Amino acid sequence: MKLSVRLFSIVFINLLCASVSNNVLAAQTEKPERWFEIEVILFNQLGNKEILKEHFPENISAVNLPPHKNYYDLFSAYLLPDLSGIKQSMPLCEEQNKQSTSLAQSKTYAPIPNALSVVDFVDNYSLHNYSTENLANIQKQLASPLFSTKNICTVTRKNMDDLLSEKQLDNFALSGFSIDALPSKFNALGNHNSHAPYLIANESLLLDDIKKRLQWSKEFKPLLHFGWRQVGVTRKKAIPLKLYAGEHLDYQYSQALEKYQSAQDKAEVTTSLISQQMDSKSQLSSYDDAVIKKQQRDNIFNGIHTLDETNINQLINKLESERFEDLIAINENQKDKTLQAKLTPPEKPIQSWFLDGFLKIHLDHYLYITADFNVVSQSIEKDISSSADSTKLKLINFSQNKRAITGEIHYFDHPYIGMIVQIRRFDPSKPKDEAVTQVIN
Repeated sequence: MKLSVRLFSIVFINLLCASVSNNVLAAQTEKPERWFEIEVILFNQLGNKEILKEHFPENISAVNLPPHKNYYDLFSAYLLPDLSGIKQSMPLCEEQNKQSTSLAQSKTYAPIPNALSVVDFVDNYSLHNYSTENLANIQKQLASPLFSTKNICTVTRKNMDDLLSEKQLDNFALSGFSIDALPSKFNALGNHNSHAPYLIANESLLLDDIKKRLQWSKEFKPLLHFGWRQVGVTRKKAIPLKLYAGEHLDYQYSQALEKYQSAQDKAEVTTSLISQQMDSKSQLSSYDDAVIKKQQRDNIFNGIHTLDETNINQLINKLESERFEDLIAINENQKDKTLQAKLTPPEKPIQSWFLDGFLKIHLDHYLYITADFNVVSQSIEKDISSSADSTKLKLINFSQNKRAITGEIHYFDHPYIGMIVQIRRFDPSKPKDEAVTQVIN
């Protein structure tokens, strides 16, 4: 019995040691993550699209893009950085005597894309939303030390509540700054992040010569030049990059909508004032109808002697049927209708950006590039009823995929848009000047 127990113990210990050895061996032989650096140049094709023989489908929309549930957006973090840490280190704008030195000393915050000042939110918000009687008060507020551009400070919520209405605050980004277009380059830090893809710094971009040649050309216009690093994963595990560039159509729409709503409010106020004025005139007892008619007859007989009795009676009857106040009302009503006719609401954009879609890189023995995005194009159409030309916006789809080799420069051609991509090996364990390899110019 003792022999059996001892034999069992020896077998169990041997199996346990073998299991541990296998786990250690597997950990030692496990391949490290393969990092890649991807650089992309997007540019517009400036050729005459009317001479194109290629036919592009109509009614293209976001539905035509792949329904990716998961994607990573590297641009928003740059365009709308988290400013909470910066705000905590800044004084309140009411505290005029305090200067913020911690902002210059701090190294923990992300780079701010544009030079910020305390009046940026005023420059980004149109004053036409305010009535005339409030404009003087706002000008006084802007002249106060609260909005001094000499210091960077935090505007409190109370100040924002005093300056903007509740409706305006709902449409105002308190934590960020709206932009009308994406810059052609990002000023990213490029610090290595071992847990997620990240944008690379401008000095890491190696295709500047190609971009310069595109700028000098009359046939192309650079749209966006950027790069990022990510781990190479299989097609099933690959998550696409959310890609957008060019004009921010949603922002332009919001600006146009604000102007339309402001003009509409002014038109409603004008209509109300005209209505009140006409009500007041109808209540004035000093303008007796009989007195006005008598004065009209006297003017006609005193000023016109060559008309016969029939013509005079016709003029008198016409003047009797049209009171002076009615003529004013008709005139003002026509003006109001003309004003209302000019107030046409802006059309909602067909997509948020000029270029909007996805770009995916995956690794299955070879590298693969898959691009799926839509670009906005203007087309001129003939209106048969009015014989006039009208401009119509439509979407052009760009869907291409290609097998890639590291170091090679790959060109994606399209009549409306062009894309240049280079993928390079990146080793985060090596020094900065040796980390990027397989670069072919």
